[in-house]
Amino acid sequence: MKNPIYKSVSKSGLGLAVIILLLATANCKSTLGTGKFIATQELPDSKLERLSEEKIEGRGCRQHIFFVPVGEQSYNAAFADAMSRAPEGTTGFMSAEMETSFPLFAGLMFGRYCAVMRGYPARANIER
Repeated sequence: MKNPIYKSVSKSGLGLAVIILLLATANCKSTLGTGKFIATQELPDSKLERLSEEKIEGRGCRQHIFFVPVGEQSYNAAFADAMSRAPEGTTGFMSAEMETSFPLFAGLMFGRYCAVMRGYPARANIER
């Protein structure tokens, strides 16, 4: 005959483990800003040419593994990542959005912190 108390405890323990796992991996994000054009240098008012109809996303992430940080969480890293994915001739991004994401719980132990930059690849046609 099986023990009914053991059976109910094991189901409760499993449920508690699932809840803890979900809380430990939960993330939050917030949009930090948007812009007409984001580039590596300040540009005068000029005609902007969109090079693609698809937005490009770049990420700069830092992962914590048992309290040890690995990687770089910065908008410079996110911009560089987006530029590496953009078509040739891209000098910046139109209708750009920047956001950050971070873990809600267990952040310093297993958390992933990311800076994200998203926008349409574009070229500034500067007349000299």
